[in-house]
This record gives sequence, structure tokens and C-alpha cells, in this order.
Amino acid sequence: MQDYDVWAILGGEGSFIAPEGTFQLRAGDVFILRPHGHYTGIHDPAHPLVVIFVHFSYLDFENKEIYPGEPQLPAFHRYIENMNFPVSLLERAMHSCPSFVNRTGEKDARLQEANIWLSAFLHEIQRIDRRMQLSSGENSRYSEISRLCEKIIRDPGRDWRIVDMAKNLHYSKDHFIRIFRKYCGLTPNEFILQTRMEAARNHLRLSNLSVGQIARILGYRDFSFFTRQFKKRTGQSPSSFRSSQLE
Repeated sequence: MQDYDVWAILGGEGSFIAPEGTFQLRAGDVFILRPHGHYTGIHDPAHPLVVIFVHFSYLDFENKEIYPGEPQLPAFHRYIENMNFPVSLLERAMHSCPSFVNRTGEKDARLQEANIWLSAFLHEIQRIDRRMQLSSGENSRYSEISRLCEKIIRDPGRDWRIVDMAKNLHYSKDHFIRIFRKYCGLTPNEFILQTRMEAARNHLRLSNLSVGQIARILGYRDFSFFTRQFKKRTGQSPSSFRSSQLE
């Protein structure tokens, strides 16, 4: 490809072969592919990959295409525990895409809006990269929390108890909550809830499972409680959300 590409993994399993190396894919992997690079993605048919991808180019102030040097570009790959905000920026860029607009004025306005959201995404990615670099001096703690977040994302329906998580990392409950919040910006309970709601949205958009089945998969014994939490976080009931994605 002649342009740049964002590749964000939302779910599934597979591998990705690139000049930079071979990566085992998981939800949370984000790549910024370079022009003219040769890339091969392979997924596990039993756990198909869910990917958002966006082609883009860098432009100067006169809208001429430019190719920044490597130091100015986001890193090729990073793993992000909490994908909600970056993915929301990507989705806004995609929904602003003028592909289906015929009127020139409206098309230009939609393209400008898409550019703003994509720029915000790239800035957020670079902010995350800088934060990860700054955490290198506390690598041990960061790695512990990072691995825990990855486990939660892979199995959001598990009965995650703060006391048990703290004990496994040899922290007191209060100290564990402080450390978790420091690295994730959320308390453990907030992160678990956010992860479950994001998984619920993906199931509603991409699967034929009933709302009740989705609630059980995500660890909810009380269907009504799941519905209330989902509506509180999204402003829609699960059924309404699914219907809106089909329009």
C-alpha cells in the first residue's frame, strides 16, 4: 500500500508478520503501518479477528502529501489495555467518512471532520506511547498491572474480586487500588465494568447471541442489572443499541 494504515485489534486471535517482526495478535494491539511495507495477517478461524483499519496520508498546510521521518511518526506497535477512548476516536473518524455523500460542500465538511477525529486518535496514540516510556523506570509494577488488565480483557465475565487480585500481587487492597488507578486512570471496578460494556457492544454489533446470553457470558446473573448498567453507560438499552447498528 502507498499510504499509512491504522490497524486496531478489537477481538479474536491470530498472528501478524511484518518487517518489524512477528506479533501474536490480541485485543488491544494497535499498529501504524508504513507505506510500501509488506504485511501478512493470519487469524484463527475459531477466534476470528475483529479489526478496525483506516487508510490515511499526512498532508502539509497546502494539502500536499508528505512523508515524515521515523522520529516524527507514532511507533509501529503498542499494546493498549483500555481501548475504549482510542477506539471511540477511530469510530468517529469512520462514521464521518464522506464516502456516501454526493454533494461537494457536505462531502468537504465530512472529510474535514474525519480528519479531525483521526488526528485526535494519532495524538492519543503518541500520548500513550510517551506514558509507556515514562513508566519504564517502574517496569515491574507496570508489567504486573498490564498483565492483569490483559487477563480481564480476555475474560471479562470472570468473577474478578479486588481482594483476590490484590492478594495475587502481594498488595493490600487499598494499595492495589492506588497502583491500578495510577497506571490505568481507573479503579479496578471501573476498568472491569468498562471492559464488560465494551465486550457487550462488540457482541451486540458482531454476533447473533441474545441479550440474555451476552449478559451471562459477561458474568451477570441478573439480566435487569446488566441492562441498567449498559443503558447507564451508553444511553441505550442493549436491544436499542443493536437495532441502531443495523440501520
